[in-house]
Amino acid sequence: MGKKPKKNKSGDGIKIAAGMLGLFMLFAAASAAFYVNRDAIYVFLRGGAEEAAPPRQSPPPDSASNFSEVSEYFENIIFLGDSIISGIEICKDSTQVNGEKIFKDTTVVAAVSYSLKNAVSEISENAVNLTYEGKPMRPEDIVSRLDGEFVFICLGLNDLAWTPLDEYIENYGRLVGNIHAKSPEKTITILSVTPVVTGGSTLTNSIIAEANGRLKDFAAGNGLRFIDWAAALRDENGSLYERLSSDGYCHLKAEAYGRLAEYLVNVMIIQGRA
Repeated sequence: MGKKPKKNKSGDGIKIAAGMLGLFMLFAAASAAFYVNRDAIYVFLRGGAEEAAPPRQSPPPDSASNFSEVSEYFENIIFLGDSIISGIEICKDSTQVNGEKIFKDTTVVAAVSYSLKNAVSEISENAVNLTYEGKPMRPEDIVSRLDGEFVFICLGLNDLAWTPLDEYIENYGRLVGNIHAKSPEKTITILSVTPVVTGGSTLTNSIIAEANGRLKDFAAGNGLRFIDWAAALRDENGSLYERLSSDGYCHLKAEAYGRLAEYLVNVMIIQGRA
């Protein structure tokens, strides 16, 4: 088991102020500062936000202390996925939220060009595989060896151009089942598939949007958390902002990871309150 967050002995909360226009629009009700009980974040990650304690109105500690406390929860997250998730590892030192390197102690399990199909298939030297300690290994076996309590999965960019949506969702179910079978104590969150720059490929944002809708329904039907973190990257047409792309297609610049990190922090705090 991973290290559980420390109890909030002081009674102070965490102050989060949404800093991006997209987040202001998405969290209109959260545009003011919130003082939130830290225990509510843990309840949210465990999938029980409806039972979260109400926000406290006591004065918060200083900003640096707030985000240091938030980062304790990120220490317990395992990010599983493809090159989008690989970028978290690359940008650990440059991705900051309110001065805190929020991803600095997270665990990243990912591979470039990795797909959901790869994740539910047997290891093959002709396939894209995840590795652990230098050896090819299935995702559920890697996750079972890691201390993190929360598994955040983002997979789909390497599937959706050619995999029917029914098969895609079926494969997601298989992956979730495989992880739960090996690590029943871990809590799984599904992250939305990030968008692409319009015109960059046969993979379209309409396909991605439909897949994300199906993922949201899948998560709800299986008692999983779904977070639409890709909302932090979409323009008014649902496309990836071209200035956030490193290749004019789907891969992300460091600025994009800053947006994703801030989105996750805000969602965890705002939805983690009653």
